[in-house]
Amino acid sequence: MITSVSGKSHKYQRHNYLTNATINYSPSIHETSQVFLQKLNNLLLPFIDDADLDVSRICSLLKMSKTNLFMKLKAATGLSISLYVRRLKLIKGKQMLLSTNLTISEIAYQTGFNDPKYFTRVFSAEFGVSPKEMRVRG
Repeated sequence: MITSVSGKSHKYQRHNYLTNATINYSPSIHETSQVFLQKLNNLLLPFIDDADLDVSRICSLLKMSKTNLFMKLKAATGLSISLYVRRLKLIKGKQMLLSTNLTISEIAYQTGFNDPKYFTRVFSAEFGVSPKEMRVRG
């Protein structure tokens, strides 16, 4: 179900909260969801370079069941936990591309990707340009 809010679909607005490098929240996201997402982001950012960060560890850190975490995150963002974490890592990678001189491989490893080629592939799919192009466009 997609509901229209201010001429934009609710699904689009849920997706839009994470598209900016600074992780802005859509005004359509309920305040309770915004608080939850901010808490989740604050918890995840110190672990952004951990390739082994998994759902069980996130649940343990949040003191929340997998089911509860999945339902809250899905309701707020429309994303699964793994896609949310991956998108957060890609946003951090984008920030690093635009603000540092680190190589793409170094950025991939520092954002928790074990394979720079995989990082490049999912980065390109997420942002529509390769990391190299993103850096050139600045």
